[in-house]
Amino acid sequence: MTHTRMTIEPRADAASGRPWGAWTSIAWVVAAVALWLLLSFWIVHSPSMGPMLVFLSWAIAPVVLVIAVLVRRLSIASYMAWTVPRPHDVLIAVGAALVVIFGIGVLDYVLNGGTSIGVDAGAYRQYLAAGGTPLGFLLNSYGAWIYAPIVEETVFRGFLWRGLAASWLGNWGAWLLTSLFFVASHTVYYANPGAIIAVAIVGPTLGLVRWRTGSSTACMITHCLFNLWTHAGAMLVVAVGWP
Repeated sequence: MTHTRMTIEPRADAASGRPWGAWTSIAWVVAAVALWLLLSFWIVHSPSMGPMLVFLSWAIAPVVLVIAVLVRRLSIASYMAWTVPRPHDVLIAVGAALVVIFGIGVLDYVLNGGTSIGVDAGAYRQYLAAGGTPLGFLLNSYGAWIYAPIVEETVFRGFLWRGLAASWLGNWGAWLLTSLFFVASHTVYYANPGAIIAVAIVGPTLGLVRWRTGSSTACMITHCLFNLWTHAGAMLVVAVGWP
């Protein structure tokens, strides 16, 4: 019988290298996310917004944090927990995504009187009414299920988790603070309280995946599947004619 251990991060003064401390890690992340949001705001209001500009807006935060790791002279992949997930880790990641999808769907169904299951079917109907196609709707959302999981998990469950967990805060503090920062970074996008509640559920769940697997890559899988469902689920709801 094999036993899977909860991953314990090395302390900041460990002989294998010194991650940035808790406060410095937070400062790096705040600077990276601020640049990310500023560039995103500029691109959204740019008359010639194209795929390359969108890519640059997503890339800026990881680039800043990669520089931070290089300054520390540590392995980028190890610091960010960019690992190839083991089969068991993949199962955890997929299972976590299914639990979150089901849980948010049930919660949304109850709170909205049985008219919604956590997906925006109205947005999909509007897209079709404007002449769009199902494939186009899914492909146009690629940023949500490709860029967002890679970038956000690198920032929060990769760089920030490493610095917090290696400090006196440990994994519990890393789990709590990365979840709070994750929610705070999304409030600029969502005015809908229901969406914030969903993010408040997803964030801690992703933290548990990171803690259990030791891999931000596993978190990316969970994140990708959840975001993909928010669009594919809307397509499914409309296809079956519900509600």
